[in-house]
Amino acid sequence: MDVMIRWFCLLFGNQFSPDDVLDGYPVDRLMHDVALALMAVQTQTTEILSEFPTKAAKEPASPQTAAEAEEIPLF
Repeated sequence: MDVMIRWFCLLFGNQFSPDDVLDGYPVDRLMHDVALALMAVQTQTTEILSEFPTKAAKEPASPQTAAEAEEIPLF
């Protein structure tokens, strides 16, 4: 885990230290963001990294009614 955190810091130009990550990064997001960064580097799609740290999902503006929901065919 320490190696992954150091790599994560290096990836972002040492804008933060491993101690900053361990002390201030939401623990439930750390592994997700490290894995996402690894996949971005592996697939050479690093433009996604401009959106780090990842944001929490937004709640929908209003719930959909059954008529508004898209039907998904079974076959």
